Amino acid sequence: IELQSNIYFNGGGGSWILSSDITTSKDIYLSGGLFNSNSKEVNASVFYSVTRNSRGIEMGSSTFNVTRWFFSSNSDEFGNTAGNINVPDPNLYFNSGTSLIEIKGNSGATANVAIMGYGLTYYNINVDVNPSSLSIEPVIGLTGCTVNQLKLQNSIKILNYLPCLISNSIEFFLNKRYTLTGTIEIEALADLKAIGNCDGMIAIKGGNFIKTTGAPIVVDYCIIENNTVTPTMFTANNSLRINSNTWNQGTIPIARTLHFKASTTNALWSEPSNWYDTYSNDIFSNSSGATSCIPGPFDDVVFHDNSFDQLQTPRLEILTDNAYCRNMTWEDPNLQQYPFPEVKGTSTNGQSNNQTLNIYGSLTLPDVNQINWTYPATTNFRSHNNSPINRTLKTNGHELKDNVNIDLNSGNTLTLISDLRVKPAVYVGTISLNSGTFDISSKEMTAYIFESSSSNEP
Repeated sequence: IELQSNIYFNGGGGSWILSSDITTSKDIYLSGGLFNSNSKEVNASVFYSVTRNSRGIEMGSSTFNVTRWFFSSNSDEFGNTAGNINVPDPNLYFNSGTSLIEIKGNSGATANVAIMGYGLTYYNINVDVNPSSLSIEPVIGLTGCTVNQLKLQNSIKILNYLPCLISNSIEFFLNKRYTLTGTIEIEALADLKAIGNCDGMIAIKGGNFIKTTGAPIVVDYCIIENNTVTPTMFTANNSLRINSNTWNQGTIPIARTLHFKASTTNALWSEPSNWYDTYSNDIFSNSSGATSCIPGPFDDVVFHDNSFDQLQTPRLEILTDNAYCRNMTWEDPNLQQYPFPEVKGTSTNGQSNNQTLNIYGSLTLPDVNQINWTYPATTNFRSHNNSPINRTLKTNGHELKDNVNIDLNSGNTLTLISDLRVKPAVYVGTISLNSGTFDISSKEMTAYIFESSSSNEP
């Protein structure tokens, strides 16, 4: 039986023991008394327990399937201060047993999808939340808690004022973006699993990882930015480190030039078989021993006049959250397909956008009468050690959608070759100069906002 109403457990000194699975399309509130799930399955929209009443939960080996999890362990946890966040609630009993909490769905009207509670110990947590039409980035609060196994299957922000302890593993997934605030401490027998590949990288930004004993951590195909770790204990293979020099640099990624050729049915950026490392006499091929890969931040990408000729509806679909390349060039000035190839992304419905195009070199688009650029991504111009010091932006009459961010290393310059127009797809349409030099070169810029408020050196 599926209930269609909220369920309230609120009785000081009382207790409830499930004798069967329980399901409601609404929310469950634990406000007082002891709730024993008795290893049964619990299905609800949101599980709330945020009061200071005498309350407890016995989870056994239950699976909790929810879209949100809010469990406070002190009175300040949902307030605006963090000063007393490490004072646990003396009226709370909490035993997670060997349970699994599955948090899935859309992030909803607010960014917070979970607050796990200071000082609480969880067994397994799996989070797979998509940004909804009303939010920017889902957030999980892990302040001061302990988790046996934590899987974060979608892009998310991790917020913890005090260190979170991982006793088995924390896992990040391919083509996803993780923003950390605070420290994650990994126990001696635990692991950080962040294994990308040439089909997609993992972005990790901010925060700290600590591991002092046990087997060293090795990640692969990651973009690691403004993150610090315990020296000598963390190695990044085939990865890009940005202001993250406490990581050991392992295998150096190989820079490639990749040429796009859509198949008769597939025009995806994220499809490895659409990319080739050799183009000669209008023929796309791979050199001996080469593996088809999608572009990463070290790779140049090139589009030709026959990149789309097998498609009935010519198009390039960039549907991944984060697309990367060094230089992007539409090489042939005589691209004469009709209808014009459309460069498109995930539909935003005019409400949300979680897509980014990250360019570590130059962007050169063809004439406005040769392609139709509708890709609704924020475009980030960035730097790494193998980036050109001087790079260019030539839009040739196309409008870039949403926002343009310029984050270059000191001494690097982005020069406009043509006028620049930034049109909102969802947000207001902003050009932000955060670091490096932006040479407008007497060209015209059109945007809702131009801002440069960073303290970084030019």
